Amino acid sequence: MTTLAFAGTTTVIRCEGAAAEELLQFVWSRHVRTKSAGADADTDADITLRAIAANRFLLLEAERHESDLDTAAALDALTERGTHKLARTSPDGLLFHAAVMARGSRAVLCPGLSGAGKSSLAMWLGRAGYAYLTDELAHLATGSVSVFGLARPLCFKPSAHAMLAGAFPDGLGGATMRRSATSLMMAPDGAGPSPSDDCAVRAIVFPRYAPASPLALRTITAGDAAIRLMSTLINTLALVRHGLPDVSRLSRHVPAFELSGDDFSGSAELIDAVLGAE
Repeated sequence: MTTLAFAGTTTVIRCEGAAAEELLQFVWSRHVRTKSAGADADTDADITLRAIAANRFLLLEAERHESDLDTAAALDALTERGTHKLARTSPDGLLFHAAVMARGSRAVLCPGLSGAGKSSLAMWLGRAGYAYLTDELAHLATGSVSVFGLARPLCFKPSAHAMLAGAFPDGLGGATMRRSATSLMMAPDGAGPSPSDDCAVRAIVFPRYAPASPLALRTITAGDAAIRLMSTLINTLALVRHGLPDVSRLSRHVPAFELSGDDFSGSAELIDAVLGAE
């Protein structure tokens, strides 16, 4: 039995079989809070992943039952259901659809909807030595710029092979990269080192993939930043006035930028400049 934790929420996963345990470690190793040997019959698991044969799995939870999944489909299911469980409640603070990377304790928050380029930007920053917090969900406590990321694997479209080959010319081992049914998944430890315990947002950078365009970073206003942040805030219904006062405060206190282009490989130098010194 393994308890995962993120932003004040926990979920319990039971893995049955070595192959199931291997998938759990690939997806959720950075969020393991406690681990107990064996299956405790007195403890209810939110998710059970059972290896039933070679390359075959069964995933069980109270509201759904997925059977006879191959390894690729099991990776997607474990990632998606674990993310849902850990993001289902946020007792305090703002929960953004965003990537987060850090230089020491200086973090850059990169909000964006699917397709904006969050994962690509995170990968290139990781190659430049940035610590990896998340490419999916970022949590900031109310009134604070301290940030915590949901460090699941980086997920790329299958068409990202050429970009990954350029970023990793010596290749990637199976422990770092796996193919799920819908994406190429890079383990958190392959995406960048673990972050420090006290990362604070020093810059907000909105990535925007722009085909056939050079890499460019431009300053945006606090008002523009607030509008964009609200579009990526996923726990609005749980917050006073849908989180607008806290988002406005964040956008006034942290400088915001748009990073656009068709290739984020040179982004670290630009972002280093806006993060400033430690």
